[in-house]
Amino acid sequence: MVSVDPCRLCGNDRYKVVDQVSQTTRRFTIARCCDCGLVYVREIYDEISPDYVHLANSDIDTSRIWLQGRHKEPAFRQFIKAIKQFRPQWITGMLQPKLLDVVCGTGGFLAFISEFFTVYGFDASAAQAEYARKMFPEVRRATSATEYVALLGCPQMKFDVITLWDVLEHIRRPMEFLNDLVDYLDQGGLIYISTPNANTMVIKSILARFYYPGFDWAPHEHIAYYSPSTLRFLFGKLGLRVLQIGSTAVYPRPFSAFEVFRRVGFAVTAWFPKLAPQIYAFAERL
Repeated sequence: MVSVDPCRLCGNDRYKVVDQVSQTTRRFTIARCCDCGLVYVREIYDEISPDYVHLANSDIDTSRIWLQGRHKEPAFRQFIKAIKQFRPQWITGMLQPKLLDVVCGTGGFLAFISEFFTVYGFDASAAQAEYARKMFPEVRRATSATEYVALLGCPQMKFDVITLWDVLEHIRRPMEFLNDLVDYLDQGGLIYISTPNANTMVIKSILARFYYPGFDWAPHEHIAYYSPSTLRFLFGKLGLRVLQIGSTAVYPRPFSAFEVFRRVGFAVTAWFPKLAPQIYAFAERL
């Protein structure tokens, strides 16, 4: 049964309609909150992203593994560079701090970062969690941090870093979900979020009325988009101190004429997070 919710971030119901999308028998209203600026889908048909949780083992192919691993390596390297700035002692290889990757997929980021961190991860997809667990025994199928640490048998566990790569846009109840994560973040620990930029999505939706190949709100899966200012608002509500908000490095795609245009767009907006296609944020638990 469909529910129509107020803003999932601030709870207010003052909004402007950005776009409307129909998919088969479902209709979605894309709105922008007049108070916190969140761009969100008002209608909720599924509590968890349906296409994701229903993945079968046969869906875990080389393309999916590439998309979650090597495809994102420029952004992974950008993450390491920031960690060297904020916590250089973590990259010495001596301390092995604990890192939790939320919705870790097939384990692409865990494989990249395991040289420096003791890695943990959970995923809502049983098929992906099963695949990642072959390489990383601490991975579990779970939908929250509380469920995950219970499955590990370590309910008091704390993490030094918690990462969310392309996750936040899928979360129906962000404050509930993130408050639960913060409960397992150690004092002085860092939380990292990379997510599509709400500002750019709105611009793309306007351009799509004329020409923008491949644009899709994907409203049954992506139900909320955050701008830099909205992320600052979010971290403030969580009681975290913002360390940095910036433009996420491009995830390269196979070469094409449009890919040239896309990479130029990322390069131009690299210094302007308000207009970047993808943004990241680091925050610290005091």
